[in-house]
Amino acid sequence: MSYIIEANNFLLKHNFYLSIFKKNPMKFQRKFGKRRKSNPKKGLLLLVLLLLALFLWYQAENIIASFFD
Repeated sequence: MSYIIEANNFLLKHNFYLSIFKKNPMKFQRKFGKRRKSNPKKGLLLLVLLLLALFLWYQAENIIASFFD
């Protein structure tokens, strides 16, 4: 018998909170502002610069030798 009373109390509380939520629905907002849009051009530029740096790193000895020939 007490289970039925507890179940009824739970349902009453649940319906109460649902009615509050329907009157004032929560608005979901970002915590730290708007996200920036990604910039693929910047990523491609950084990739090209990385490849250039690697190429120059591995060709440095040949480049230096060509100056002193």
